Amino acid sequence: MTKTLIAILLLGITATAHADSVLFGNAAHGKQLVKAHCSSCHGSEVYTRPNHMVNDSSALAKRVRMCSHNTGANFNDKQVTDVVKYLNDQFYHFEK
Repeated sequence: MTKTLIAILLLGITATAHADSVLFGNAAHGKQLVKAHCSSCHGSEVYTRPNHMVNDSSALAKRVRMCSHNTGANFNDKQVTDVVKYLNDQFYHFEK
């Protein structure tokens, strides 16, 4: 029971830390990545529409990771964080 509880707590801390950390990337680098890999499919209207497909930074990171995989860009964790930082600063404005 104790090991299970510890494992659950650690998973929760890790998920929370990741969700918060995606807002602390390098927005300038994220902008370059979006321009190079995302803009051909996504115009700014995707990010500014009123019915966003994502509602927090963690969901945005998952979406960025999925898109980068589907396009073959295969962003690493730092690149995902940078893209999320840029998109959040520019369009979404999620809280930490």
